[in-house]
Amino acid sequence: MKAWLLLGLALLGVACTPQGGGGAQTPCPAVIDIPSFSYNPSDCTATAGSKVRFKNSDDVPHGAVTKASAPGAFDTGNLASGATSAEIALDVPGTYEYICTAHGSSMGGKIVVK
Repeated sequence: MKAWLLLGLALLGVACTPQGGGGAQTPCPAVIDIPSFSYNPSDCTATAGSKVRFKNSDDVPHGAVTKASAPGAFDTGNLASGATSAEIALDVPGTYEYICTAHGSSMGGKIVVK
């Protein structure tokens, strides 16, 4: 009985331990979608030199602009429904936090460039 209890506690400890140190682990797609007042994916990881675009799949204008702390700046401007931004080069490693050009900090995401 004691062995089963120890095994159960050990498995519980493994299940509750954060894996990978947190942060954005999803690889960034070539196009980050903007559906229903959100970004998909909202957090992702890219390698330096990668390129990404944003596509507005919502019925209202959206876009993406980096926060001042980002290692490089981008601003897609407001994208009309169905529009796709110009290509954005992610050349400098670091964390690119961004918010919506139309809705500010109520909508945001993050790209971690390694």
